[in-house]
Amino acid sequence: TRDTAAAVARGAEEAGAEVLEDGIAFALRNPDLYLAGVRVNMVSSEEAFAEQVRGFTEADVAKVAFFAEWLTVPDRVGWWVRHPEPPGDDAAAVAARIRTFAASLADRTDDTAFTVAVTHSPVLRACALDVAGSDIGEPAWLAGLEAEIEADRSVTMRVLDEAP
Repeated sequence: TRDTAAAVARGAEEAGAEVLEDGIAFALRNPDLYLAGVRVNMVSSEEAFAEQVRGFTEADVAKVAFFAEWLTVPDRVGWWVRHPEPPGDDAAAVAARIRTFAASLADRTDDTAFTVAVTHSPVLRACALDVAGSDIGEPAWLAGLEAEIEADRSVTMRVLDEAP
């Protein structure tokens, strides 16, 4: 996502736009999931989960039902989106976080008219579920959401059509 965001910023500048900030927005992170009291990233193996928790082994990860099942399902993000009790953020919590983040953009006092945010599939799918009422599935490379933010901090989101 950092490479994609940097490319978007370069392209905008080359097209004549003024890029005010091209930093990392903490709110756009993947869901917070916890394993043994540690926030872990969504990864694809017991080894990769164990590496994130000091003193944990692959066997320790395999004993935790959520993470053991996560590693077996073909659409992990879709499974998380529908999961009733993940060990951390659920899809509704992520969507609420993104709405709050988007609403805060109305606080800017400069003349920023357009903000581009680049994030991961779990964030997009959680927001799309909030907007559309159902999981949209894995988004195409050039797909996403549009959020319109009003001065009163109200946010209207819509799922963008996928690019061909």
